[in-house]
Amino acid sequence: MLGDIAYSLISAGYKMPKSVKAKIERFFYQSYIAELLKKLRINCVLDVGANIGTYAQNLRKLGYKGHILCFEPHPEIFPTLQKNFKHDPLWRGYNLGLGNEDALAAFHFNTYSELSSFLVPEASMPKTVNSCEVKIKPLDSLLDEILTLVPEPRIFLKMDTQGYDTEVVKGASKCMDKVLCLQSEIAVRSYYMNMPSYLDALRYYETLGFELVDLFAASRNPEGCVVEYDCLMVRSEIN
Repeated sequence: MLGDIAYSLISAGYKMPKSVKAKIERFFYQSYIAELLKKLRINCVLDVGANIGTYAQNLRKLGYKGHILCFEPHPEIFPTLQKNFKHDPLWRGYNLGLGNEDALAAFHFNTYSELSSFLVPEASMPKTVNSCEVKIKPLDSLLDEILTLVPEPRIFLKMDTQGYDTEVVKGASKCMDKVLCLQSEIAVRSYYMNMPSYLDALRYYETLGFELVDLFAASRNPEGCVVEYDCLMVRSEIN
């Protein structure tokens, strides 16, 4: 019945408003995340590129009650993140970036804070307004602390670092066996210099034993074409 109605609307030239379409896509994405967390019995979410903590807040709204560890290098954004998790005993935050080494690196502030990155933006990006050096640590160096907080972690690694996701994973070689699933933002069209393509990123994650289970549009251009996907990958042996 619903299928017939849908075909009738399409044949009559009805076009769904972009705002409605985005909400429907968001609903399916959030539903999938909630089911995945329950299915894999995730008890520790690593939110890399947390910004002000919106992703973590949404996890709580979805009913996730486990540990959340947020990593956000932006020094001007981190205080807001702190405010958002201060009343949640299982939610912690770290004012640093994750990468492949223990170092200081240039972090480029964007007009839109969520677009700030360790990578230099292409000319088509909104203007970079400033930059400063911030700490980068490999996830491996924080493993002991994670194990103290969550003795038997079942980890979901969520990454949204504006082109730096694969570097985050490279710095987690000693603890990737504890990561049961990951979410990475992969680019069909790159807005940052030296950002890996979506195909290269997927191939790299597959070499580590992860299998693609779904893709959700993270951003689209004005014509409606996908620019970035949030890819969800699960360890092959448990999928």
